[in-house]
Amino acid sequence: MALYENAIIQKQIIARLRAALAPLPVLEERLSSDRADPLPILRALPIDDHGPPVVCLTGVEEAFPALFGYLDLERELLALMPHRLILWVTEYGWRQLAEHAPNFYSRLSGVFRFPGRVSSAGLRTEAQHVPDRIMLATGLHLRPPIPVQDERDREQRIALLQRRVAELSAMSRPDPAAIAGSYYDLGVLHEGAYRWEEARRAYEDAAQWYAKAGQVMARAGALFQVGRACYYSDRWSEAEAALTEALTLYRLVGDRLGEANVYLSMGRLLLSTGLEQEGVALLEQAAALYQAIKDGIGIANVHIALGQLAAARGDLQAAIAHFQPAADFARAIGHPLGDQLQAQIDEWKKLGGES
Repeated sequence: MALYENAIIQKQIIARLRAALAPLPVLEERLSSDRADPLPILRALPIDDHGPPVVCLTGVEEAFPALFGYLDLERELLALMPHRLILWVTEYGWRQLAEHAPNFYSRLSGVFRFPGRVSSAGLRTEAQHVPDRIMLATGLHLRPPIPVQDERDREQRIALLQRRVAELSAMSRPDPAAIAGSYYDLGVLHEGAYRWEEARRAYEDAAQWYAKAGQVMARAGALFQVGRACYYSDRWSEAEAALTEALTLYRLVGDRLGEANVYLSMGRLLLSTGLEQEGVALLEQAAALYQAIKDGIGIANVHIALGQLAAARGDLQAAIAHFQPAADFARAIGHPLGDQLQAQIDEWKKLGGES
């Protein structure tokens, strides 16, 4: 089982594994909601003279919850298959498999973490400076973050909000805006602990109640957060659906900042799924809108996304060209990501990215 938080790095690792193990085949098979049973996938794969292939199963979270049953029921048959299996999962997927497919999980040979970027020196990972999915906080019209002292404080706040939702919902004339706000805050608290499934459900509830309250902007913001939660757990089709709905609402009210942020998120989503041309086109649309409304944070985020793509392609000079203006901007506004970006730039220059 391979744990990752960076889809671009996932593709790099698989590509380098393929090169390192050649001529042994390394295949990538993507699971989904309608392709959740890995056994027939494995049985259909050819075995050549070099032996059974290493099979990287991606899209694992998209196959939930059906995958849990298949893995547990077929664990003995899977163990008899000659293939070497690598399940690529996020932290969320790892926890879900351990909880819902315990019999299969107990048979794992090991859990390997790939949180970092890949060095050009070979197949290894290092402490990550700039995770693929971390960017500057946008100017999107969202409720402010909820500060928590520690995880105990977080759980206490979650319990209080859950009671508040129950009390508000039980009133003879419930206030939909207040209920929506409580659900949204629940989503923020779960997100802070990387509990993306719980965050998604809370944001979805918030979006439904904002719709009842007639608050279009707030509903769009909640749907945007649904899309983010799905994106971070690699539920890409659901992420696209939520972001598309948010985009419709932002266009309806003429919110250009919201529209630009959706283009940015959808562009990064498409890059994660391997649709580079389409993803870059959306990032360019986002950049044009950010330029028009003079949103420096948005422009910096587009540079970061394009820089990450260039780095994944091995074009360190292009990566530096995108990261440098983002680093300069982040440092100018006192954001710690500026130093992280600059550290990455300096290392790329040592690796030969400076002409």
